Amino acid sequence: MDGTVRGGWRLAAALVAPGEGDDPRVGRGSSANWVDPTRGDTALTRAARAGDVVAVMELLAAPGVDVNGAGRDGGTPLHVASIGGHAEVVAVLLAAPGVDVNRANVNGQTALHGAAMIGRTAVVARLLAAAGIDVNRADARGRTALHKAARMGHWDVVEALLGAASDVDVTRADGAGQTAGDVARAEGWAYVAEVLDAAAARAKYTLAGAGAAAGADGLFGPYGPGVATAEFRHAAVAALGDSPECGVCMDPLDGATAAVLPCAHVLCRACFPRLKKVECPFCREPW
Repeated sequence: MDGTVRGGWRLAAALVAPGEGDDPRVGRGSSANWVDPTRGDTALTRAARAGDVVAVMELLAAPGVDVNGAGRDGGTPLHVASIGGHAEVVAVLLAAPGVDVNRANVNGQTALHGAAMIGRTAVVARLLAAAGIDVNRADARGRTALHKAARMGHWDVVEALLGAASDVDVTRADGAGQTAGDVARAEGWAYVAEVLDAAAARAKYTLAGAGAAAGADGLFGPYGPGVATAEFRHAAVAALGDSPECGVCMDPLDGATAAVLPCAHVLCRACFPRLKKVECPFCREPW
């Protein structure tokens, strides 16, 4: 059998070392999770690294296969497929029962870390849509996926993380005390640093960004302490009535992620980042 042939059971057969009485095509029982002693990879990991969707699907169908089976470095099939930019394989793995989207390798890095670091925007989008994804998971050095993307100057990944993950922590510092904006600036990525700095400045004006610490109290810049309390924010949304709408786009307003300005005017999370001036679009009060 030619083990170099890609696709279907022939690749799967080349990757799996079957045990006695096993099906030689995809393996049965323990052989489905056989680990190559040379590279420390499982058959599923090697198929995922190759980007072979058919082989991945056949291996996932093998009884007893471990979708989270890790190699010596702790990398799972989802890790290697994400780093390789194999978006279709990532989609198949994410749909597999029991897949752990937040499984970390020996360096504490998840699949999202890897995809963000390499700049796999399409993969990042699929991972962000996965149930239970932890966008703020830190690796062994305290770096999140946002830190990884910022360090490498992947502006498209940074924007994807900021746009798709309402709970991404822009102000989080890594083990060296640097935020993602600090990292981008240190590496010379001026545009990325500008985007992250703007996101950090806006974070305090959203309900989701207020956090639960200190009673969710924050500051509205020069407006002093006590102005941006949780009560103030929720009262501003409540004042809009039973069916609140964004004053800019008129779409239904999500009170959980609304942006509440110091003047108490409210915008939706989609319109707020599009403001070109640091002032309320309704009353022109600066924020």
